[in-house]
Amino acid sequence: MSLRSTTPLLRAVKRPFRVVATTAILGYGFPESSFRAAMAEGPVDLIAVDAGSIDPGPYYLATKSSFTALEHVVRDLRVMVQGYLEYQGPGPRPKLVVGSAGGCGTNNQVDILAAEVRRLLFNLGGRELSEAIPIATVTSELFTPAATLAHKQLVPLGPQPGGDTGRADLEPNANAVVVAQMGMEPIMAALEEVDIVLCGRAYDPAVFAAEPVRQGYPPASALHAAKILECGAIATVPGSGSDCLVADLQFNKEAASFWAPNMNRHCTVLSVAAHTLYEKSHPHLFGMPGGYLDTTATTFTQTDARTVLVEGTTMHRTPPTVKLEGACVRGQRLVQLELIEQQDLEQLDKSKESKESKESKEIQESLTQFVYGINGVEQRPLNPDVNEEELGILISVKANKKNAATGKFLFSVSSFSSSSSSSSSSSFSSSSFQYA
Repeated sequence: MSLRSTTPLLRAVKRPFRVVATTAILGYGFPESSFRAAMAEGPVDLIAVDAGSIDPGPYYLATKSSFTALEHVVRDLRVMVQGYLEYQGPGPRPKLVVGSAGGCGTNNQVDILAAEVRRLLFNLGGRELSEAIPIATVTSELFTPAATLAHKQLVPLGPQPGGDTGRADLEPNANAVVVAQMGMEPIMAALEEVDIVLCGRAYDPAVFAAEPVRQGYPPASALHAAKILECGAIATVPGSGSDCLVADLQFNKEAASFWAPNMNRHCTVLSVAAHTLYEKSHPHLFGMPGGYLDTTATTFTQTDARTVLVEGTTMHRTPPTVKLEGACVRGQRLVQLELIEQQDLEQLDKSKESKESKESKEIQESLTQFVYGINGVEQRPLNPDVNEEELGILISVKANKKNAATGKFLFSVSSFSSSSSSSSSSSFSSSSFQYA
């Protein structure tokens, strides 16, 4: 069986290239009606979605886990794969690209995504059809980060104390997880061979721009369009990260039109221009792997009530680079919510006093107490006439291992409640988890 894609590299007629962006992040959901409307509105060349973000913090990369529920991801994939399989033209089936599998883009998340897509192809298309459709995976995780990067030039992203690049953090942390955020080129190479490409950590717009650039469409307008498409219908009015957005790229000039398949949304000059500035530190220049876009001469035009035309963006090439993202598990954190009644309040200050023993001093260094929810414990109304009060205490303990965190927590609780009256009552709720 040949792995060669059925899509010709260059089209005989250079009609507009249509991209359907399903949602801001795979798993965030989108109306199936919006997607079907987009697929029915003329030829579709690419179905694409980004699945990644560093917004949730380092935990998910450090633990190689997804910040979106797998059942939500599979629901979105089902609609996209079904749309791919059922596409009747005109033209061949569209490409289907997913970037930054599992959010963090680690190799295990790419494998999980590939398994789910293969299962969906089988369930929706049957064995024969599913076996005839190859899937390409493009990974980005570094297996041995310290060794791999030992002789590579690293440049800090933005001002860092002492120009720190993070290299020193790799050697002592054998469990460090590092991914290299790919640009368009690896995705374009995969699209030469197959229709379905699932990527590790990727530059968000590269997921949407790789195929039109591979087909010969202008890279500046493709990347600018991709920047707007990456968050789905956020660039519409009313905006939403859980709905579809469509872009039509022109071949003969740097121009792209944007419209929402959901009739309850429309693109405006303001909504599209505003999203051009989204997550950018400069109003006209924004960098990417291998270059930067310049929107100094870009124009935004309302062509009809629901469509905006963007023209005039230029691109400047630079030597190709990749952004490195790394994280590691540093220890365990246990969080305790303790509910305290009136008679226990006087013990609060005593529990926060320093202890003389070495053990208690170590606990005090890693123990953080926040007072929340005064007068939020009892179901009955409090009686202020007799000075009734109550409060909640959140106890957070850090340690290298879970059992050590639990031991520190139990010590802190006992130091707080050991002298409590036998008539007092308290309720406890705790949870422990890794932190990065």
